[in-house]
Amino acid sequence: MTTAPKDSIINAQWLADMMRANPPKILENGNVLSGMVRLAFPNLFKPRAASNNNQQGGDGGAGKFGAALLFPPGADMTLFSQVWTKAAREAFPQNWDPQGQPIGLHIPFHDQREKAFGVKPLAGYTPGAITFNVSSQFKPQVVDANMNPIVDEARVYAGVWAIVAMNVYKYGKPQPKTGIGFGMQSVMIVADDTKLGGGGSDPRKDFGGITISATSDVASKFGAAASVSGVPSSVMPSGGFVGSVGGLPVQALPIDDGSDLM
Repeated sequence: MTTAPKDSIINAQWLADMMRANPPKILENGNVLSGMVRLAFPNLFKPRAASNNNQQGGDGGAGKFGAALLFPPGADMTLFSQVWTKAAREAFPQNWDPQGQPIGLHIPFHDQREKAFGVKPLAGYTPGAITFNVSSQFKPQVVDANMNPIVDEARVYAGVWAIVAMNVYKYGKPQPKTGIGFGMQSVMIVADDTKLGGGGSDPRKDFGGITISATSDVASKFGAAASVSGVPSSVMPSGGFVGSVGGLPVQALPIDDGSDLM
């Protein structure tokens, strides 16, 4: 039984049943089905604008369609590890140490923990679960569970549940990173859930018990606040290979504002 994803109202038993009925698998055409995932930062109808961040593929994803896939806790990631490792060994046979660990390759798999507890916490990211990006230079086909094309962009939002068909591709020079990425081929939208915002807490819950008198000049007090020196700007790792989750190699999520999917 899976544990509940953060910021979700989806029925836990329904999710567990759907995960069992629709596991990740390789199709006859070589594409890989994701199984049940939530979409974060989806841009399936218009290509993404340029970004200064460098993520999967090393180009910031500018001009591409894509999304970050949030796998639910308990999702079996074995197939993705095997597919990525096979493709990476074939494409970059020299980038492996004697212990079979990748060297100098950008690893796409991340623990959602880094975004759940980062400087700018993002809603929906569940510690211990995996996320990775998918992208495409071409607009993917988007359908509902009855195979009807979806043209209403409002139906595809951050937090919706989907199953994604993807392939793998090689990237490297002249891009600054080298590795194997996952390309988005098509998307089936399967269930609605809580819409995910840009992250952070709900101020109505944070400050609901605070009383401020009508004569308080709060703004001026904030303007006079002294800055604190010597405090790290982030407790989030800045990148690099940091270990594994259930045998799947994972990398710390880079610091960003969410504009580059993750």
